[in-house]
Amino acid sequence: MTSSVDCEICSNSIPEGDVQSTSNHEAVCETCYNDMWECADCCEQQVEDEASYEVRHGNICEDCCSSGNYGNCYSCEELISLNNDNYYIDDNFGNNHCCDGCADESLYDCTRCGNFVSWREGAGSDWAYDELCQRCWEGGESHISRNIMRGSANLSIDSMALKDSYKAATAETQDFFNWFYGRSMTGTYEHNMFQIKKGAKFLDSEQDWFEINTEIKSEVYIHTAQVIYEMISSDVFLTEHKKYKLYHPLRHLFRRAMKYYDLAERQYVEGADLTMEKMGSDYFNFRIERADTNLIADMLSENKTDDGADLKRALNQIMQRAYKYRFPQLCKTSKPNWETTFQQYKTNAENIELTISIGFDDESQQTVAEWNAGVSCQERCNRDNYAFGLMDMAVNPHLYALLRNGLGEIIGRSVIRIFKADWSDEEAPVYVAPSRLYMSQLSNAKKDAYIALFMGAEKWASHVFENHKLIAYRSSRHDSPIYTYLRECSKLRIRNASSGAPRLFTQSWMPWWHSKPENGEAAYTYYQDEEQQVEYRSVRGGSESNEKYAVFESIYSDGYKIIEVTND
Repeated sequence: MTSSVDCEICSNSIPEGDVQSTSNHEAVCETCYNDMWECADCCEQQVEDEASYEVRHGNICEDCCSSGNYGNCYSCEELISLNNDNYYIDDNFGNNHCCDGCADESLYDCTRCGNFVSWREGAGSDWAYDELCQRCWEGGESHISRNIMRGSANLSIDSMALKDSYKAATAETQDFFNWFYGRSMTGTYEHNMFQIKKGAKFLDSEQDWFEINTEIKSEVYIHTAQVIYEMISSDVFLTEHKKYKLYHPLRHLFRRAMKYYDLAERQYVEGADLTMEKMGSDYFNFRIERADTNLIADMLSENKTDDGADLKRALNQIMQRAYKYRFPQLCKTSKPNWETTFQQYKTNAENIELTISIGFDDESQQTVAEWNAGVSCQERCNRDNYAFGLMDMAVNPHLYALLRNGLGEIIGRSVIRIFKADWSDEEAPVYVAPSRLYMSQLSNAKKDAYIALFMGAEKWASHVFENHKLIAYRSSRHDSPIYTYLRECSKLRIRNASSGAPRLFTQSWMPWWHSKPENGEAAYTYYQDEEQQVEYRSVRGGSESNEKYAVFESIYSDGYKIIEVTND
């Protein structure tokens, strides 16, 4: 007799030799297989009647559509990819996404000359992003004086919070940058030859780095534990067993996290005290009283069974053997998040000891510059473009946040920016904003690394400032918005800034460079990947040449979200 299996979609019996395999199902018939379609994003096959969403490169499934990688054009409502399509954050559409087709009809005023410019005209360029026309943007890069906006108010040197926080650049610093840029610092370009004093305690400080020892213990464990608890609680996964009669593999695997009530004996029983034989013969006499999901999460993190075996491997075997058909079918019909969570557990769960260091010194500047070569566009071969701003880290008030592994190696780098609504108000809160996180290792655990970064930034800020708030940027030019990495953390609460929230400013600083290459990319501040606006001002009252110009960054309330650390 020819063996057969039931189609996972229509339930019709199909000979084993005619079974079609798909990315989502163990076995389907040829008719159902031909009716399926492939998601243009994740490439997984979908059942014919499952929801699909049209994008420029095909149709995508509901999971991909809701992943945060797609958004609707504010004007025409076309679904656009935030990773691959040309789109703009259009001020004429309330800073919402605007596709390139609608952008052709959207104009903005160049903030310097006032001419109308089409967003589409500036596709792929930073000058449109900075709300300038190409002519003004390129023409303003040769010298900082050409970036000073007409009609802008000058700054007094006495009003610059950093006026007493500078020191002459050391010989070692100058030698390093002579090598990095491949030219003498006293040669081609005009510069000020001063750098700011800053350390772990923020400004005008020579203190040691502030270090936080932490551990990435992925939130995936918590979500997976909840899925396992639901599976344990369900008799759907009950399996017939030749020796034990009835068998629930997960109840046995996680037995020390279980507590039962014996209906026959009317007493409570610890799961660890129940043998497989006892449970099998009297399965329905034992009602689940409690399942400790925290203990399940710890077991997942430790990755050891009670017998000392690899827990992840044991779970894989259960899914492939005992639940080969039931698990995929249940995920397809009613629990699609289960499969997603389990896949994340298998691929993205990490435990690693980390040290987060917040501060700045000359040695770290060189170390980061060398480390950038493998992970960032700010490398030496790009020294007249994005890497031209590397020296600006020596003169601005920003700090590095460096993630190091157990060997002391840098595996991640962010920049901590400090904003305030009014720097003349000493009691006003400061806003601590970690920037985009670059990773050379653990890219699969990037979400957990972001969570560790923000928890570390909160500890540092609590140590330094009497009144502070933690914020996350709402957009990135080259990555998902930072706050999206924090959404699933139970210890972090995310809320929008109120509509009346103030515009925030960094402290003003004297830029290192006064003249720069006319390449259209170099800026007078350290690399801004998020929604910072850069402003340039003339400085009054300065007797030295290096005191002629000042730079600061700002961000509007729609460019950030408030991050609150909870005690939950």
